[in-house]
Amino acid sequence: MNFNKQLFILFLNIGCIFPSTLLQSQRSLTATELLTTANNESTVQLSSSKIQYLSNADHTLPIIEELEFRTETNDFDWKEQEYTLRTQLNTKRERNAQKQFHQANITLHNIEQEVALKEALLQRYDWLADWLTVQNAIKSNERLLALCQDKLAVLKKTVGDTNFKIKDLIRAEEEVLEIEHELNKWNDRKARLRSELATYTKNISTVQVNIDDILTTPELITLVEKHENSQHIALTRKQQRAELINKEYEVELSGISNPINYAQVKVGGRNNELFREWVSVGVGLKLPFKGDNKLDLNELELDKIEELGELDILKKQLEEDERQLVERMRQLLQEKIFLKNQLDNSQAKYTLNQLLKSETPDPIDILDLQEIVLKREIAIEKIDFEILELYIEWLDVSDKVMEKPLRNHLAKNQEVLFNN
Repeated sequence: MNFNKQLFILFLNIGCIFPSTLLQSQRSLTATELLTTANNESTVQLSSSKIQYLSNADHTLPIIEELEFRTETNDFDWKEQEYTLRTQLNTKRERNAQKQFHQANITLHNIEQEVALKEALLQRYDWLADWLTVQNAIKSNERLLALCQDKLAVLKKTVGDTNFKIKDLIRAEEEVLEIEHELNKWNDRKARLRSELATYTKNISTVQVNIDDILTTPELITLVEKHENSQHIALTRKQQRAELINKEYEVELSGISNPINYAQVKVGGRNNELFREWVSVGVGLKLPFKGDNKLDLNELELDKIEELGELDILKKQLEEDERQLVERMRQLLQEKIFLKNQLDNSQAKYTLNQLLKSETPDPIDILDLQEIVLKREIAIEKIDFEILELYIEWLDVSDKVMEKPLRNHLAKNQEVLFNN
């Protein structure tokens, strides 16, 4: 009796645990929740750790760079033992230069973190665009498959009729097979996207995206055209790298400009008048020759010229890329409008409507016309997703994706991701 009771409790616990585990493994995210996981990307977290270290660590250049104690004897006469205290000093200019270099380095790492976050966000935007494309393609192919299967079923029923043509049946079977093959390819792609999703977040099997919540194609174009250009993060990074080279140049120059190599106090020697032989003060002065430092300065100057040159090239390239993307999106929108008008005014659609109103329509004729109309609708839908892919590229090139506060730029409500 006790054994049966324990067994019942065990099965009861298993029954409670299993559904919760299953629900957890099948938990889904919204598009906005997926985008927020970009902040947890390893590259972003690594950049954050570097910034935290640089901000907390003491990088102040001390006044005393080095302190050295020396002792020596004269002819091994311990009464004439000499003691020397030598120091190397950092000037105020050197300390200020080092401080500014450190601050510029922190600023650059903050920009690098922004770049890492942007790359992580764009990866997820690309994933969402692919997911929407795949979902729509599967839905469209399923509709087309159902239509072609109906057509095949009708043709099979006409076998033996006087108007039956074997070629029509064979063509219909081949079309069904082709659509099934295409549908399998899209389902395979969907499975790969599910696997890729695991790299962004754990225990998530899918992302719930309602197409009605996504910006329509005209809304995307309007948003693009109203966008006011701002400084691109890649340009900001180039500028800051050049600024960091400037600060490093100043650090090198301030070291060269320090005239004092060392200062020392020596005590001891011959036992004569106090403070004449017993105590002496010495200073080492550097002669104004730059030597190897001159080569270092030249190298830094070349690095700066290279960064500024790349900055100018990158700026022109980004402007041209954005112009081409916007132009291509406009062209595709016009193409969609043209195809839509063509479909609405097509003979196929008009004839289909008339056949549906007739009392004895030919089912094959209706299915053929429905297939023609559906394929044209699918072609129009493909343009929407081509524009969506170009829009994701535009988010990168225009740097709209990093506009503060960060938002879900696919959603109609432009939901905020996080405020940092």
